[in-house]
Amino acid sequence: MIRYAAQSDLAALREHDRHISGDELARGIAAQRVLVMLEQDALAGWLRFSLFWDEIPFLRACSKSVKTPSRHIFSRWAALI
Repeated sequence: MIRYAAQSDLAALREHDRHISGDELARGIAAQRVLVMLEQDALAGWLRFSLFWDEIPFLRACSKSVKTPSRHIFSRWAALI
């Protein structure tokens, strides 16, 4: 399942994505700029993006493991923007 991240996902995302502060990650989640992929109710991957010049979607981070089918989460993101 791929869905927008919720604040309840923050701890799991922080554990794996150390390239962003917790406060900034929480703001990204609130702004629906983080997608998560779940497999058997566990975090299998994520995609985090921002807006370049406040308009252009810019991919910031993707996936937790090489095994994660990143193309699925990327396709979902592309469909949303």
